[in-house]
Amino acid sequence: MLSADRAAAAEVVWLTDGALQQALAQNVGITWSNITVRQALASLSKTQKLAVMLDRRVDPDQKIELAFDNVPLQEALERIASRLQIGVTGLGPVAYFGPKSITDRLRTVAALRSDEAGRLPTATRLRWTQAKPWKWDKLSAPRDLLADLGRESGVKIEGLDQIPADLWAAADLPPLTLPERLTLVLAQFDLTYELVADGNSLRLVPMPEKPVIDRSYAVSGAPQDVAAQLRQIKLLAAAQIDVAGGKLIVRGRQEDQDVVNDVLAGHTAHRTSVTEGRKVYTLRVELPVGKLLDALEKQMGVEIQLDRAAISAEGISLETKVQVNVKEVSAEELLQAVLDPAGLKYVQHDNTFEIKPK
Repeated sequence: MLSADRAAAAEVVWLTDGALQQALAQNVGITWSNITVRQALASLSKTQKLAVMLDRRVDPDQKIELAFDNVPLQEALERIASRLQIGVTGLGPVAYFGPKSITDRLRTVAALRSDEAGRLPTATRLRWTQAKPWKWDKLSAPRDLLADLGRESGVKIEGLDQIPADLWAAADLPPLTLPERLTLVLAQFDLTYELVADGNSLRLVPMPEKPVIDRSYAVSGAPQDVAAQLRQIKLLAAAQIDVAGGKLIVRGRQEDQDVVNDVLAGHTAHRTSVTEGRKVYTLRVELPVGKLLDALEKQMGVEIQLDRAAISAEGISLETKVQVNVKEVSAEELLQAVLDPAGLKYVQHDNTFEIKPK
């Protein structure tokens, strides 16, 4: 599990609320080469003032190669997750990278727990809904973090023995409610919780496979017409949309509720999605062609074979520097942009690219 380095984070005022939403829409550029995920995300977190958490099941020491320019920060997060073949979602002011099976459910589970906290008796509700910063030291055990949360909030936690022994990196997170803090830890073990005793205790339970949340909306105009309009939106294909008691009823993930809120507020509904189905590449770099091909072989997951004898016979040096500046191109287009300036070409054989002189 990774969060931004405590020493660096101590100097950062994390973005939250409206400032965070504005930042997610601002364009950024990234050039990462031969850098670990831990280093990459810590750098991103510090420069963008964005709190980041990496799920314990994602190797923080794996290397990542990535380069792009002038894309919204939200899309940049999606591209990073796509390159790592994981997902990313926002829980409050924290960008959470983890397995897609978790990121697809995280916000909905947190919203369900927050709704439950909001229905607690007044005497205990404040303990659950008040947002507080959260810090812990390097080599902290998640079981201890949960126990500390319980003591701090006066809530007894049953089932801590379900949390295996583990040691986490230090963290310094922006203000989060108790349901958010609990969810950030428990989700990494495929767990959530259920409240008992009017919120004075909780027990750990498995995270639901397909969590959904119900929301009702008062709308201007005929609710049947609004429902029909929403059913035409592709982003809401998985949501159940009905009308009852003169109100619009939407049953789906929290992401579906976000789309509905956007539409009802008169905004354009959209959801960033970057997948590895059709890989595209953005790269701006100047390197010796040989080193660049070595890096691309790892990044693209292909085999690059150099016909060194033919290349040498043509007097071409693999130390020749090439300047590449491409955006969202295919693997073939990327290789062409790399090879052309060096007087080289490729011949493709399935997943192998043979490099020869032109």
